[in-house]
Amino acid sequence: MKRYMIAAGCLMIVLAAGIGFAAGRGRTAGTGKDETESGKAPAVEIGKLDEDVSSNAEEGGIGQALEQGEKSLAEKESPGKEEVLAMRAAALEGMTEEAAERLKENVKVANLQMEEAYLFNDLFGRLSDPEDLYWNYIDEKGEIQIGWAVEAGMEYEGTEETDRREFEETHGTPVMNYNRFDGDNFIVLMEEMRDSLGNVLLKGDFDNLIENMKLAKETHDVQYIQNIYYILHDMDYFLLRYGPEDVGKYVQDGGTVNQYYGVLEIYQDEAIEESRDMDMPEAVHVENPSWDYYMETPVEAGTEPLELTVLEEAKNEITDQEQWFAENGLELPDLNDEGYFCQINRDRMTVDIIRNGEAEATLDFSDYQYAGDFLPEEKEFIDQEIHSAAVREGILYVSTFHYTYAESSPHTAYITAISLEDYHVLWKTEPLTCNSLNFEIVGDVILCGYGFTAEDDYLYQIDRKTGKRIGQMPLASMADYIIYKDDKLFVRTYHTDYVFQVGGK
Repeated sequence: MKRYMIAAGCLMIVLAAGIGFAAGRGRTAGTGKDETESGKAPAVEIGKLDEDVSSNAEEGGIGQALEQGEKSLAEKESPGKEEVLAMRAAALEGMTEEAAERLKENVKVANLQMEEAYLFNDLFGRLSDPEDLYWNYIDEKGEIQIGWAVEAGMEYEGTEETDRREFEETHGTPVMNYNRFDGDNFIVLMEEMRDSLGNVLLKGDFDNLIENMKLAKETHDVQYIQNIYYILHDMDYFLLRYGPEDVGKYVQDGGTVNQYYGVLEIYQDEAIEESRDMDMPEAVHVENPSWDYYMETPVEAGTEPLELTVLEEAKNEITDQEQWFAENGLELPDLNDEGYFCQINRDRMTVDIIRNGEAEATLDFSDYQYAGDFLPEEKEFIDQEIHSAAVREGILYVSTFHYTYAESSPHTAYITAISLEDYHVLWKTEPLTCNSLNFEIVGDVILCGYGFTAEDDYLYQIDRKTGKRIGQMPLASMADYIIYKDDKLFVRTYHTDYVFQVGGK
């Protein structure tokens, strides 16, 4: 029996829609069998880049350069939705609708394929070795070798790279894959995309993609592949789409979608940077009045809960949430009053209130980040983040929670109501009320969910006037998305989908 000494996969720089190959599959030469069909386990665990980069950084060299470069790029301030939409219009001006859609699709596919290879197939870790067989995805088309398979139990225990390669060649069998799209194809397609553009600065971004691929082929320096990833990432999520909204609603962890590297030439205009800084008002500190239920002026709840009748309850595939949105014709609700937009800045714990395209206020929620009831060794897991924000009738509603068990820090998962007249807190729910990825507002009722793996899962109804719970319903698992449409409430939980008939509005 053989096992693979590679985290088999593919570079997946596939740009033209419809061109692609299976991720994570390879063949042992002469067998004709796919790696995933043969029952062989990969000898190298697939891990995230950060782990490999941290290890490499201790020794210096390329790994350290990648880590430092990514940190410096990550400090860039991301453009908001309005700026992205305006820049997109300028970038695509003069293009036909068909050409613009083809551009968007090609960039989207390229970014998602590279993102998957980066996150799960150790893309930059493999390519940090200039002689690694993964470079065959850049250099060659057709049947290529991507690794070696050796007999189970035979492992190279030395430290010298030349000796390891000799060991693999002596005792291993080549692992092959079919590559339809190499670096030269990438260059040709980028040139074609560039020539369809009218915007000079965006042309420059495509020139950078082309130049980086040429240098990658010549030098086998992983930095040029990483540069390509940065450009495609920003071009997809912060120009041709707005990642935090267009993609973020489909994912539980928006870290990658919200990451902005700030590498596009089209955003380097000094006037844009200056206007962004000038338009941002000084942050207003929002006081955290309590880690328990709070109401500025206590009154009895006068809002009746909605009548919810289960129409459908069915197991989902867990990973099919995008299909759930599409099949039901759903999208995340826009709960803002007309003219308002809320820009959440999770890294700074702030919310920008935009009204009719003008920055009205920046609210600082840093007091909401850490409760005083956590174990010091768990601090990295229990910081609260802002997840949803909406303006309704002059009131800002904000949800905050952390991503771990309540026992690690039980004061979490709130909705807070803030007056936009003077930015004081009107009310705050009791803890463990809302860690669903969004909340919904139907009349005077806020619908949200709370739950976790080993905790009870509920759909809660909150009185919008007082912040008190006025109804609850047990769910099969933790609620992710809650969407009201046509007198029905669609609730997507971790492994079960619900449809409720809504009455009593």
